[in-house]
Amino acid sequence: MGHRITSVLSALNIARSTYYQWKNWHPSKQETRRNALKMAIKAVYNTNRGIYGYRRIAAFLRFILNTEVGDRLVWELMNEMSLKSRMVRKSYKKPTTTTDTPQKPNLMKNLDELSGVLTTDITYIQLMNRDWVYLATVYDPEKRRVVSYGLSSEIAAFLRFILNTEVGDRLVWELMNEMSLKSRMVRKSYKKPTTTTDTPQKPNLMKNLDELSGVLTTDITYIRQEVI
Repeated sequence: MGHRITSVLSALNIARSTYYQWKNWHPSKQETRRNALKMAIKAVYNTNRGIYGYRRIAAFLRFILNTEVGDRLVWELMNEMSLKSRMVRKSYKKPTTTTDTPQKPNLMKNLDELSGVLTTDITYIQLMNRDWVYLATVYDPEKRRVVSYGLSSEIAAFLRFILNTEVGDRLVWELMNEMSLKSRMVRKSYKKPTTTTDTPQKPNLMKNLDELSGVLTTDITYIRQEVI
C-alpha cells in the first residue's frame, strides 16, 4: 500500500522544498568540469604507473589535451581521489676519472676571500653533430657565475681567449711536437643508471608496425632551468 509523499516527508521531518530540490538537482558546470578532470587525471596517473605528480599531470593536460587547468586545481582533485606520485628507486654510481699524473694543489683553499679571483678551465666536449670542440671558460667564484667563454675546434683558440695572446694554430702544433705533447683521452669508468619499478612495463606497440607513416608519439619530462 502506497503512502502520500507529504505524509512520508512529515514523518521524517523533511521539508517539501528540500525533497523537490533533491529530486530536480542537476550538477553544475563547475562540478561537471571537475568530474571530467578527475577522469582525465586518473587516466594520466594510471598510464604513467603513478610516477607523475600534480605538476606533470597539469602540464600534460595543458599541452597534450589543450585544456586550461592550473596546478593547484589538479593538486586538489588528486587529494580528493587519494592519488599521490611515487618516487622510483634508482641505483646510480658516480663516474670515476683516473689519470697517470699527480693532481695540482688547490691554491684557492688558503685564500681568505675570493674578491678579484678568476679561474679558467678548458674541456673537450662533443656536439650534437658528433664534432669535438674545446670549451674555455672564465669563472668568478665569488659571484658563482661564468663571466666569459669561448668555443673552438683548435686548442690555439684557448690561448687566444684565455691569455689574450695572438698565436696561430700552426705554431702551437709545432711547439707541442717539440715538447712531445699529444692530446689523450681520459679513461672513464661509467655505469649506466638503472631504473626499477614495482609495476610491469608497458609493451612497445610500435615494434609490430610495418611502417611508421602517420604515427605520432608524445612524451613529457621535468627539468630544472639554471639561470646564470
